[in-house]
Parts: sequence; structure tokens; C-alpha cells
Amino acid sequence: MAKPFKLLDASQGRPRLDRYELIAELAAGGMATIYLARIGGAGGFQRFVAIKQLHPHLAHEVDFVEMFLDEARLAASIHHPNVVPILEVGESPSGYYLVMEYIEGDTLWNLRNVATDTRPGGKLPVAVAIRIVHDALLGLHAAHELTDETGKPLNVVHRDVSPQNILVGVDGTARITDFGVARAATRLSSTRSGEVKGKMAYMAPEQIRGQEIDRRADVFAMGVVLWEVLANRHLFLGPSEVATMHRVLHEPVPDLLTLAPNIPKGLAELVARALDRDPSRRFATALEMAEAIEAATRGVMPLPQPREVAAVVDSLVGQRIADRKEAITRWLAGSQGQVGSTGTWTSLPPAVAAQILTPTSSRLPLPAQPPGPPPPRPLPPPVPVRSLSTGSSLSPLLTAPASALPPPALPSTDLSAPASAQPHRRLFLLVPGLLLVGLGLGWALTHTNPAAPASAPAAVSPPPPSATMAPEASASPPAPSPQPTTSEIPAPPVAPSSTPFGTMPAKSKGKNKPPPPVALPTSTGLDSSPYR
Repeated sequence: MAKPFKLLDASQGRPRLDRYELIAELAAGGMATIYLARIGGAGGFQRFVAIKQLHPHLAHEVDFVEMFLDEARLAASIHHPNVVPILEVGESPSGYYLVMEYIEGDTLWNLRNVATDTRPGGKLPVAVAIRIVHDALLGLHAAHELTDETGKPLNVVHRDVSPQNILVGVDGTARITDFGVARAATRLSSTRSGEVKGKMAYMAPEQIRGQEIDRRADVFAMGVVLWEVLANRHLFLGPSEVATMHRVLHEPVPDLLTLAPNIPKGLAELVARALDRDPSRRFATALEMAEAIEAATRGVMPLPQPREVAAVVDSLVGQRIADRKEAITRWLAGSQGQVGSTGTWTSLPPAVAAQILTPTSSRLPLPAQPPGPPPPRPLPPPVPVRSLSTGSSLSPLLTAPASALPPPALPSTDLSAPASAQPHRRLFLLVPGLLLVGLGLGWALTHTNPAAPASAPAAVSPPPPSATMAPEASASPPAPSPQPTTSEIPAPPVAPSSTPFGTMPAKSKGKNKPPPPVALPTSTGLDSSPYR
């Protein structure tokens, strides 16, 4: 796969694949695209991963889907420090994807190209190149030795061993990756007769011919990789696939000591053995080849430690990795100010997101909450009510705010209340005043007309006789001039009368008559008043 490393567009929101946030495109090939992604967690936890997603147009191709699932099933079962682990396999509306550990570093292919352009001598240090291939052989052997739950060998064959599929991290460790075209005895998909998969320049002759292959085909491919990093040139790659195929099948392998005279002789011999076109004369396993490398370099060219490999990686692509990390940091910081097309912030709670998304000009500070209980909720406006006594509307009283109304008070007989008093206070003062005026008028009429004509007809029938009423009380004087809408009050007994202004002496039974009834207004609307 090529290495474009292209940051994704976050102007319409952070692109996501299920629970993963996609950041950049790391590589793209004919079958899948690899993305740099991030997943977050509680307490600020985050982890960077690499996601390999099957191209959408291949999601309905059964062969490619089965091949993709083969890789997930096989690689997830391999646990070795020199194999890129598979963390998860998932399916989304856009297709299947694999979640792999993100290895910060670069491929052996890119490291060799950068060394050719920048380093003195134009190639990787020999010892470092040998160590990278040695570690990749150990990871490849772990895949070859994979078994099922019952311990039966799965006979895994990678079939795509190449410098592009060997990752070298900044920790100095090499890892084999991309089991996309791997073959196993229990694989879901089967290779059709004569079908060739992999990169032609690194295929074993039997693989190009479409014959049955085993792990020794991967040993041949590792021999090609080691030959190229030591000779610093391509071995079989030609101008076309046909030319490449012819070189693999028929052209002799150039002598490595002629192209790299400073390497140990035993190393050149083991490379020639790995490149033998007869599988029976190659190394039987990848581990056997790795052990042969250790033996050929022991005492002559010791294998460097991972920290020494890490130093070379840093010298070659350290600045590129630092620039990439800075670009990712800026992208993450810049994308935090971007809002997706749906207007949601996936990394914030809904309430916080809604507050942040509100424009600053339309956000007002909340008033400080005063101490004590919260203020009462306002009531809906009441229906207008009219007074029974004055006929005026009481709506202003009912709709006035609570702060404008004075505290309630008992009715008072004080007639000197100012005219500017509130309307309801005037209403309370009017009622007792009318009563007092009516009682006083009745008392005055009683004492200013002592002799009423006896022949006048009675206004009303006298009340029934009682023990406290004199016989003469049955006669009543003529009623005064008619009053509109009156109610009559019987005269009090002859006994001493009590008025609001004092106690009057009793009159003689023989000389005085009962006072005429007093007519009071009935339009006050206060017939049930306790003051009557």
C-alpha cells in the first residue's frame, strides 16, 4: 500500500466509524483503506488505533469479504511481539473493518527508500537491515505455527510477505502485518485453481505457477526482502508483470557478495538457500532461517539491540513522524471548534453542547438567586369581576401585582380616610358608613314624629304579639311617603332603646306609639353583613 497520510476533512464534523473517530488516511490499496483513528474513554482516556476498512464497492463481493474476514480471524489468533495485533473486527453500514494496534513508525519499504536518498552510501546500515528481517521472521513463524482449539495446525501461509508489510516502530521492533491474502487449511474462502495473489516480485515460483504452497513460500519471499536490503536494489522487479514473472521463474539470482562485499559470507549463503527455486532445499521454517542469521552474524556482525534500530529509524523518519504528530495535534485542536452537519458534539454531554452551540450574543447571564425560598410563580390573568355595590370593574384589583396590594385590614368606621386611598379600602369604609347613616336616620325620624295619625293605614301587618310587647303595639301610624325598593323594620319594644349614640329612657305606654318602620336602601349588596 502507498503511504499518503492525508488528514481527513473535519469542516463538516469529525468523521466517525462506529465508536471510533477517524483522523487521517494512512494507506490505501486495491482492497482496503487504512485510517488513523482514536477512541476515548472516561477520565480523558484516549488510544490511537489503525482501522483497515474494506472498500465500499467490495462490500457485496463475497470473495473479498471472505478474504477480509480470514485476515481478521487469523491475525486475531496470533499473539507475538513481532506481529501487529488485531484488536477488533466490526461491521458498519459502510462495510467491514479491522481495528489494529497503531504502530508509530514506518514500513521497511519507506525506510529503505529514505536511506537511499539521504544516507551516506545510499542504503540502510547492514546490521540494522539484518535485525529487521530477523524480527519479521520470528513473527512470521508465530503465524505459521498457529493451531485451532484442538491443537490441530492451521497451516497458515501469509502469501504477501514484502517490505510494505513489515512495520518498524520507533521502539526499534519490526512487526509483520497484513494477512489479507493469507491461506489456512480452514479458511472461509478457497483459492481458485490458477489464481495468483500477492506481489509478483516477492512470490515463490510455485506460487506464481498456481501450485500448492506451504510456509516455505513465505521463506522465499523473506529471502527476496533480505537480498534487496543488503544489495540495495530490486531482485526480480521488471518493467511489467510478465517480465517480473519471467525473472522469478527463470533468471539466475545474482551473487550477493558481488553487490555487498562487506557482508559475512555465511549470510550470503543463507540468502541463496532461501531463494532456491526448489522448496525442498530451502529452510523448512522461518524460525530455522532466523537461527541461521544469528549463526552467520555471531562474532562477525552482532545483531543490534532494538534501541539501536530505533535510533536509525529516528534519524531517517523522526522529523517526518514529529511533523505528523504535530499535524494530528493541530487537527484535533481545530476540529474541537467544528460542529458536525447534525449540529451535535459527540465528545460533550448534550447539555454542555447545547450551551456551547448557543451564539455568545444571545446568551445572557443568569441573575443571582436571592437567599430564601424561590419567588412564587405568576398566576394567569383573572376574569373581570364587577362590584355589586358600585357596579365598577374590580379587574384592576385582581390583576394588580402582589407587591402593589396593601396588606389586608379589617373594615374600619373611620370616615376621615383620604380620598386617595386604594379602591378596595374605600369599599370597606363605605359599608359601615352607610349602615351608621341609616340607623341614625331611623332614630331621628322616630323622635321627630311623636304623634302619627291613627287613621293611617298600616304599611305592613304588625308582628305577632309577644310577651315583651305592649297591646298598643298592634296599631301602627301611617307610613311615610313611599320609597323606591324599601325593606321595613319593625319598631323596637317600649323598653329603653339602645342606639349607637347612647341609651334612651323608656316612653310611657299610654302616650307614645311605636315608631314607624324605617326604610333602608337595599342596593348595598351587604344583606349578610355582620354589622346589620
